[in-house]
Order: sequence, then C-alpha cells, then structure tokens
Amino acid sequence: MLAQGDGIQQDATRGLAVISAAAAGAPTLYVTLGDLLVDGKAGPADPNAAIRAYEAASLAGNIDGDMRLAELYLDGKSIPADHAKAFMYFEKGMDGGSESAAVQIARMLIVGDGAQQDVARGSQILDRLRPKASSRTLVAVGDLFAGKTVGVPLDLTRAVAYYQLAAKNGDPLSLLALGDALALVIPSAPDVDAIVGAYEKAAAGGNVDALLRLGDLFSEGRVLPPNLDKAAGYYAAAAQAGSTSAAISLAGLKVEAGHIQAGLADLNALGASGSAGAYVMIGDLLAQGRGPPEGAVAAYLHAVQMGRTDAMIKLGDLYRYGGIVKRRAKTAISYYQTAVNAGSAYGLYALGSGYLEGDLGTGGTTAHGLELLEQAESQGISDAPVAIAQSYEFGYGVKSSIPTATKLLETSAAAGNTAAISHLISIYRDGIVNH
Repeated sequence: MLAQGDGIQQDATRGLAVISAAAAGAPTLYVTLGDLLVDGKAGPADPNAAIRAYEAASLAGNIDGDMRLAELYLDGKSIPADHAKAFMYFEKGMDGGSESAAVQIARMLIVGDGAQQDVARGSQILDRLRPKASSRTLVAVGDLFAGKTVGVPLDLTRAVAYYQLAAKNGDPLSLLALGDALALVIPSAPDVDAIVGAYEKAAAGGNVDALLRLGDLFSEGRVLPPNLDKAAGYYAAAAQAGSTSAAISLAGLKVEAGHIQAGLADLNALGASGSAGAYVMIGDLLAQGRGPPEGAVAAYLHAVQMGRTDAMIKLGDLYRYGGIVKRRAKTAISYYQTAVNAGSAYGLYALGSGYLEGDLGTGGTTAHGLELLEQAESQGISDAPVAIAQSYEFGYGVKSSIPTATKLLETSAAAGNTAAISHLISIYRDGIVNH
C-alpha cells in the first residue's frame, strides 16, 4: 500500500524496502516486488531491478518468477529480447507444472524459436498435456494449429480436435473457438449444424461474441444462406448484452434493408457516444452508394480523429483509386503513412502495394514497396506474401518469374497462410504453372 499509495500517502522507497525485507522469508513477495518495479507502479519503472527480483523468486523455486522472466525475455518490450533465456525459464516453469509454459515450450520447439527446432519433441509435449489439461490450455494448443501462430503449419483438423476436447465441459470460450475453426475447415462444404451449434452453446453460456458470430453467419451468407431477420435477432441480443459492435452491425442491416435514414441515424448516435467504429461503418456504407457518397470522407475523418487506423487506410484507398474523390497520390500516401506511424501493419501493406503497383505515382520506388511488404509480412499481414508473389508473377518492379512466385506462395501456404493457399489454387487451376 505504501509502494502504490493505496489508502495511504505513497512512499515508494519505504514500501519497496518493506517488501524486499519480507521477501527473504516469502519468495512470492519477490514476484510482487518485480511487478511493482517492471511497469512503474511504485515510482519510475526499473526493469533491471525487476529482473533481479524475479530471479530471486526463481532461485527460491517460485514458478511465477520463472514465468515473469520468460515473458519479459520473449516480448522484449521492457528489456532486450533473448528467446534462448525465455526458453530456459519457460522450461523451468514447465518442469514445475505450468501448462501455459508447456504450450510455449512446444511452440518454440516446433518453430525453432530460442531453441533448436524439434517438431517431434514439441508434439510429444502437447500430446502429454491432452489428457489432463484445462480448457484454457487446450484452447491455447488449438490456437497453435489454427493459423494464429506465426511459423506453426496450419492444421485445422488438429486444431478442431483440441477445441472439441476443451469444449466438452461446455466452456463458452472453447465453444467459440471450436465454431471459428469449424467454419474454416472446409469452406466449400462446412458442417453448418456443428458451427451454429457450437456458437449457440457458447451464447447460452453468456458469450456475447458468439451472438456476434451468429449474426455475421446469417448476414454475410458465406457459410449458409443469408437470413437477415435471424441476423438482426442475434445482433439485437448481443447489443442488449452491451456489445457496441453488435449495435453497429444492427444499424448497418437497417441501411442494407432500405431503411437508410433510420440506420444512419442510429450509427451517428453511436458515433456521437464515442464509437469510432460507427463512423467507419457510415463511411463504408456511403462509399458503397448506400447514401450520399460525399459523406464517406467526412465519416472516415471522424473515425481518424478518434484514432482509427483502418479509417486512415480507407481514406488512403479512396484517394489512391479515385471515384468518390479525385485521385491524389500524395494524399493517399499521407493517410497510409499516418496509419504506419500509428503502428498499423496493414498500413505498411497498403503503402508497399501502392508503390509496387505504381498506384502512388513517384512517391516511392518499387524496391521500397517490396521492403514495406516484407515488413508487413513479418508483422503477420497475410495479404503481404501474396502481393510479393504477385510482383514476380506480373513483373511489378522485378523480373517476371512464375517459379519464384509459386515458391513464395508454397512457402507461405505451408505456414498456414490461407490467402496464399487460395492464390496458389488459382494459379494451378488457371494453368499458369504445372504442379
């Protein structure tokens, strides 16, 4: 309480001294001390002192100390990243019985991150977890194989098996993950009953996101025939449970159903109450011609002022391609760069593809475009490797080479990139390359 000023005048120095003295007899207090030091909860942040505190906890056999050290060395935000040290501390945590540490060790072995790649050992660790792991751990393992982890090959059948095991006790988050994975397993012939059933059970367990998924299923018409009345019902239930995203989608359905003024009024009210997403939806609808198109720019600008990087990119797209507004490459570049400066990986993709394809005038070279796309790919943008491959397929800024394009797509597809898989199928289908 002294360290944080909780219920008493703050005295960080005295508070930390009290914790340090008491920690010798209670190693968990070393973890408490580290937590206070690492993020500045008790005065200026001191990551190095936090490391020393966590190390003391680790030496005393405290698993939480091991896990804090592993996570710090893995993310590299407070201290320089050191994945070999992260692996070492996760391994200590695993040996001490931590399921989450075991999942991390398996991932690092499968990918070869911080340790020599050993797919067989990583898989063995996961197999040993299956009979006794918690639902949360089983979902984390499913996520490894569901295309959510860079470097781990996509294996939706395996992901579904882990999600099904996790969902046996009716855990809503597990059921949500199961529904998501089932919707991806065979997009052309999905098991609709199983998908809807998983989401409905999750919704019955109080998961609002499941209601949103059901609304999306019935409104988008990708997995099953569209039914806007059902979609509206699910969105309304989610909105009643406090979901602003559902309220936005419900208002959007009104516009699509022809009730344009009522839907736009609802969206403007949501925007005025602080929802930047509502302004993005207005911009999207108006840009599609569902209302005065000139209002799209103003709506996106509202969202930009509220910090939405996707709105920055959408404005960039408007000025890049023209239509509603006159094409202006410099304005497009400015919006894309603003998104990049705000930390948007997709902004890197938009800017890079624009330079590569020549849509942005002389603002940047094709070589710089490729560099930006590679950065976007490293940050997990699935469209980026496809754009890089297309540069070789069509000769954007590089010498045309179908074999190079195919190899890039095959590498990305093997890592679970569904966008690369789809493009690769089209190349083989159209006879661009023999396989």
